[in-house]
Amino acid sequence: MLIIRNEQMDAFSGRMAESFVNSVDAHLKEFWPEKYEEMGEEAVRESIHEAMDTAREFGIINEYDMARYIDLIYEFDWPADEEPDTPWAEEILRDSELDSTAKMDRLYEEANRILEGNS
Repeated sequence: MLIIRNEQMDAFSGRMAESFVNSVDAHLKEFWPEKYEEMGEEAVRESIHEAMDTAREFGIINEYDMARYIDLIYEFDWPADEEPDTPWAEEILRDSELDSTAKMDRLYEEANRILEGNS
């Protein structure tokens, strides 16, 4: 029987989280080059960690949904370390009836409506 100690799980989780941060960092550098350059790599990586913590507070727990949440932070210039300062986003994020993916789907629908000028 294989036994995995808590320390081993913590180390594994830490490596997975760092891999996710690396992936999102590369994505932001590609799709938001001006913001990335302006902020610098260290600040971008810090914002990713802060956004991950904020996302978890809203029940956004899987990496795909976290990455989508971080994209919205960069699109709408929301603060990474606190809730968005837009009522429509806050309402969706606080909806306890929605799971992680449903929240992000609704946020993206509303964001697309706003960005297309159909708000």
